[in-house]
Amino acid sequence: MKHGFFYAQCIGLGIVGAFLSGCKDSVPSVSLKRPPTPVRAVVAVAKDVPLYLEALGHIRASEEVQIVPQVSGEITAVHFTQGAYVQENDLLFSLDARLYEAAVEKAKADLEKASSQLKVDEAQYERSKALVPESYISPQEFELRAARVEQSRANVRLAQSQLDAALVNLEHCFLRAPISGIAGKYEIDVGNVVAAGSGKALVSLKKLDPVYVDFSLSENQFPLLKQYFDQQNKLTVRVQPLADSACILEGELHFIQNHIDVATGNLHLRAEVLNPKQAVWPGESVWVKVLLRTLKDAVLVPEACVKLGQQGHYLFVIKEDHTVELRVVQKGQKQDDKIVILQGISAGEQIVEQGQMMLAPGAPVVVLSGQNQ
Repeated sequence: MKHGFFYAQCIGLGIVGAFLSGCKDSVPSVSLKRPPTPVRAVVAVAKDVPLYLEALGHIRASEEVQIVPQVSGEITAVHFTQGAYVQENDLLFSLDARLYEAAVEKAKADLEKASSQLKVDEAQYERSKALVPESYISPQEFELRAARVEQSRANVRLAQSQLDAALVNLEHCFLRAPISGIAGKYEIDVGNVVAAGSGKALVSLKKLDPVYVDFSLSENQFPLLKQYFDQQNKLTVRVQPLADSACILEGELHFIQNHIDVATGNLHLRAEVLNPKQAVWPGESVWVKVLLRTLKDAVLVPEACVKLGQQGHYLFVIKEDHTVELRVVQKGQKQDDKIVILQGISAGEQIVEQGQMMLAPGAPVVVLSGQNQ
């Protein structure tokens, strides 16, 4: 019974096979060729770009002065506007100067009195010179008159010093700007009495052109920094505010700390940057790029072209037959909206910028119109 069933199955399979064989010529073939994938492309370019070290920094005023009273008195006038730019030697505050003016007048009178006494003593001394040989006065009296001259001269010097001090105190009643810069807010208004030596500032002034940029680099970056700094004796610095990517200021590396911070492993640096339009402000956060050297004819592509896979960074190169080739590349530094490719492609090659997700090595592509082909 089992043998009969097996025989029947074999006959059935043979009939089906014969049927399919007979129909082979009548069934049309189906093409499995992949259609081209639409992509956007760019051409890799060669350009001179900087090699740099980058850090986050903060703006500091290149000069900052706290205006503190040197004499005591009532504030009678304020001569500037809060937040305004003031020039060096501009009058900022006036104090009640009447007592100090009186002190000057008294010192002048004391000086005149001492000077007059000196003239009298000098005249007596000169007349005494002719009287000593004739014994009209004793030697002791002559020496006494000579001593009076020296004492009078000392009194004149003392009176002169007191007048100088009184003039300085009078000058301190009129507080002037020691530097040009931006004035802060008033800390004390008109009518208040200030005391010398209190340490309380009336206002602060900050010089904003140039400005300092304080930042730090890690100790791992220090050898590279030192190598190029020693070669050039100076390094250019570019500063870009976090709040305004269109603003770029240039300056020079001004200061390298003489030690690496043990607690953080960072090296503190300071750059001096010109700020004629006051584009940056003290305390503002900025990106800092220390330019080490220029990379000649570096290959650049948009950053969006480069992807990360199991083998590292890669991109797709469009070949002449309109298929793509996957290239593993070595990335360099970012340059604005592009990135340097150190190894893997050459300038002039066409690179896929958008559409990589649907691609595989050897896949056909069609470049969308309006692209740099």
